[in-house]
Amino acid sequence: MRYLLFLILVGALHAQDAAPFACNLKVFLPQERRQHVKLTHEIMAAIVAHRELPQGYSFQLDPARVSVLEVAEWANREKKCCPFFDFQIALEGVGEGQIGLTLTGRQGVKQFILEEFRGLLPTGM
Repeated sequence: MRYLLFLILVGALHAQDAAPFACNLKVFLPQERRQHVKLTHEIMAAIVAHRELPQGYSFQLDPARVSVLEVAEWANREKKCCPFFDFQIALEGVGEGQIGLTLTGRQGVKQFILEEFRGLLPTGM
């Protein structure tokens, strides 16, 4: 019985890892969706630098264009519609510094980021 339960759990975890990437914008009410899209555009416009990582990207955001609270609000909302993302938010530097936003996840998430945010990300990505 334990062995069967173990196989079911392993199978469920593997199926979750193999599930295709898809964002579910239906988790938002229409007004929430508009706000999320607007905030996504603002955050992407605030990117001043980026770094490619093995499983995603790290972005440096201009704090004069977007606040850390807005980044946290965006990450909280984005996690609802795209639960496969892992987020890190960091305050970097001294004084005004910059805001760091790291998006990572399982195999394939890096390509998904490029596709999902195409046209919003800085040129050269």
